[in-house]
Amino acid sequence: MPQTPRPDQRTTPGISGPGGGSRSGAGDFAGALGYPGVPPAALNCQSAEVLQQAVGVVPFFTFPKAARIWTVTLSYVITSNASYSLATSRTYARIVTDPGLVTLAIVNLGIANQNQHSEGQSEPPLTGLPVTEGESLVLDVNGGTTVPQMNQQASAVVLYSIP
Repeated sequence: MPQTPRPDQRTTPGISGPGGGSRSGAGDFAGALGYPGVPPAALNCQSAEVLQQAVGVVPFFTFPKAARIWTVTLSYVITSNASYSLATSRTYARIVTDPGLVTLAIVNLGIANQNQHSEGQSEPPLTGLPVTEGESLVLDVNGGTTVPQMNQQASAVVLYSIP
């Protein structure tokens, strides 16, 4: 005999027995707040990318029309060589919009010795973030600041659609 759900549980059709309901209400809250998640397919999905960008602040794409950003992936790597002699170096890479300087993704890395390697990746969930016509995507690798005896490179991919 199926159990009757408690008042703090929601009944899930097709599931019976203990655990047949959810206490979280996550689905209800997500819909109520207008966060439907990424759709099964974003029509007209396109990509903008920049690969192995060295230190600098570089615009890499300008939206020709109003659009929505569905996902952003930022990868960043730093490597020191045998001559590296500084104390801990802290660096970053980020993707921002221009104008507005909204940060879409950021990776912070640090090294403290010779012949070290550090890498990181950021993939924040963006569920159709709106951008305007003429807005640009900028890859900022350590604000354009080089660190002696250290190599820095970042790559970025942004998936977007123009409605």
